[in-house]
Amino acid sequence: MAKRSPFLIYIRIILLVIFILASVLLTFSEAKRRERMVDFAEVYPIVHKYSEEYGVEENMILAMIRTASNFNANAVSSSGAIGLMQISPATYTGDIKPRLGSNESEGRLYDPDFNVMCGVFYFRVWLDYFNSPELALAAYNAGAGNVRKWISNSEYAEGGVLKQDKIPSAATAEYMKTVMRHYNEYNKTYGEAKIKREVNMDGKRYISRELCFEFAKKYAKMYDVSPYLVIAIAEVESGFDANALSTSNAMGLTQIKPDTYKVDIAANLCIDDPPERLYDPEFSIKCCAYYVSWIQTRLRRVGTGSDMQVAAAYHGGINKVRSWLADGEYSNEGELLYDKLPDAATKRYVEKVMAAYDNWKNK
Repeated sequence: MAKRSPFLIYIRIILLVIFILASVLLTFSEAKRRERMVDFAEVYPIVHKYSEEYGVEENMILAMIRTASNFNANAVSSSGAIGLMQISPATYTGDIKPRLGSNESEGRLYDPDFNVMCGVFYFRVWLDYFNSPELALAAYNAGAGNVRKWISNSEYAEGGVLKQDKIPSAATAEYMKTVMRHYNEYNKTYGEAKIKREVNMDGKRYISRELCFEFAKKYAKMYDVSPYLVIAIAEVESGFDANALSTSNAMGLTQIKPDTYKVDIAANLCIDDPPERLYDPEFSIKCCAYYVSWIQTRLRRVGTGSDMQVAAAYHGGINKVRSWLADGEYSNEGELLYDKLPDAATKRYVEKVMAAYDNWKNK
């Protein structure tokens, strides 16, 4: 057998080394291509913009970005979540896209500006729903359905607050813990900033649930009614949009019609403010609390005047509820038989209000 030339062996070794180095460089290059780190100077204007638009603290958004993607705009998790705040295509398509009325495909989630907008919007949805940054984080990570189950179970929550060491999902518990740690770090570095209490979007003026509940408690106490009923009415009537105006001309957070305001509220309270004042969030809730008291007093003359009866009258009118209470087909011993009510719209309204009522009461 002929001996191989040392030169040829040397060439082969060199070619093998070059091939290995090329493969390593290609792999590294591909990894770097998939990774697109966004520095603070680039991400902060985006964070600031959507903090202002949706009323979420800048430091909270930064903490969520750091935890979810570590500022990698091209990050893709093992479950397929994309971008800076790690939004899954399913969440975007099913929950975010229809709420925003967006026509963009899920591919836009690689765009830092679009991704942060979607993430902050989605966080705000659950912040308003749960009225708690911690629960909103849990919903952002694990889904609102899971969070609702957890807070209704005394094993996992107490007084509407999750027990950190009892959260069924270890991943969610770690996510919440990490976000809050980074959030506190950013507060120390950049200073604390409170979540906005008013957010303007497309002609709508959303008032924070926290502020609305403060008003509800204040005026419910003044007029001796349930604050849970008042806040539940505001939630169902307008979704906390202070600029809400219905097709029947009902106005503001609690959707009071001008005629109702003039005859049943303003005249009795001896105030001469015009109906347009109902666009003032605090004034709207004050009027609602008084009107709830006005309805309740009159219904107690013919029925129990329960919060459910008041909700029915708020929607369907007090005369309609009085007529149902006087009819044995629709009432029994002063209480309405809700499954027998002839007005389907009022039945649905009462169900929504009482569901919101229970949610607020159990917080």
